Amino acid sequence: MEPLTTVESVIKVLESLYSEENILGMKRFGISAEKAFGVGMQPLNEKQFK
Repeated sequence: MEPLTTVESVIKVLESLYSEENILGMKRFGISAEKAFGVGMQPLNEKQFK
């Protein structure tokens, strides 16, 4: 896999991994963010951001 090299490409990947379920989980723990993608670490590690 080719490393993601631009901010735009990283944002597109984060948007594709968006998880409403994770955002609801964040809220249960008192984490609030105006703009959040709700992406866990496992999917990020699998994408191998470099």
